[in-house]
Amino acid sequence: MRAGEARAAARAWVAEHAPDAAAFFHGSTTELPDDAALWPWSDVDVVVVGEAPADGAPGKRACGGALLDIAYVPREAFGSAEAVLGRYQLATSFRNDGIIADPGGWLAPLQAEVARRFAEPRWVRARCDDASANVRRHAARCAETRTREEAAISALFACGVLAHVVLVAAQRNPTVRTRYAAAREVMHGHGLAPEYEALLRVAGYAALPGDTVRAAFDAMTGAFDAAVSAGAVDMGAGISPDARPVAVDGSRDLIERGLHREAMYWIAVTWARCRLAARAGPGPAAAGETAPARSASHADRDVLADIGIASTEDARTRARAALDHLPAVEAMAARIAERRGG
Repeated sequence: MRAGEARAAARAWVAEHAPDAAAFFHGSTTELPDDAALWPWSDVDVVVVGEAPADGAPGKRACGGALLDIAYVPREAFGSAEAVLGRYQLATSFRNDGIIADPGGWLAPLQAEVARRFAEPRWVRARCDDASANVRRHAARCAETRTREEAAISALFACGVLAHVVLVAAQRNPTVRTRYAAAREVMHGHGLAPEYEALLRVAGYAALPGDTVRAAFDAMTGAFDAAVSAGAVDMGAGISPDARPVAVDGSRDLIERGLHREAMYWIAVTWARCRLAARAGPGPAAAGETAPARSASHADRDVLADIGIASTEDARTRARAALDHLPAVEAMAARIAERRGG
């Protein structure tokens, strides 16, 4: 599918499901021309301005042959250009005119002003600070969680947002699943390969051999398919039939490209989310569906243990390591931003 075709499917979805709302494209696809090919595991992020309806939910869903990832953001988040310019997860998408719908006529002038001021040094620094604050939020959440899986997800997010600090400084899209691959490109391009290895060490991925990651991938795939087959679907966590290309096929692609360490981030997060979804009480399996066969070694594999998180306290230690490493990442991000004129 071409990017333009996927965007047309997104516009059709918004017209049907949010006809009165402002909406815009978000994420990496905003930078693609209409004739660019999308990988099967590439989703199209759509932000709908407003609260999610009672009969709707954020998350991934197939539409017109495209995979959409729908998010709802309150109108209050768009009160001014300055409010958007300082939010690293919003501002990047406004560099390009990705407006889907603007029934009130307020979104287009806001987008134009954000695009015009996006590269100003003060706003680059503000977005780096926003990303740093996100590291701290995830670390704080880790300290409050009860289960190992919840703590691990928060800890891995805290570590993963360190990569976002780097990407924001480089004025790159702070992508979700492929953040480490993107950070690797930026940091190697700036002669910061040793610092990149340190980023992986903090998260627990640096020394992982390919065989371990491939076994973890198999375990995650089995857990994902079993959860979906049993009805343990969580749209917000990306556990659904429609979301499988991103979680499974996208992770396989990173491994096959030699980026197995970078792939482990989303493999571990997804495995932990599947465990939580199953524990929450899956519904009945769809008629005629059975979970795909899994070897005992894959069914029993502890993916979090593969990265050194065997307990809740291990996860909290990992989150504290992210906090300890944050000043070094901030200093590095400042150098990257300065080289870019930010």
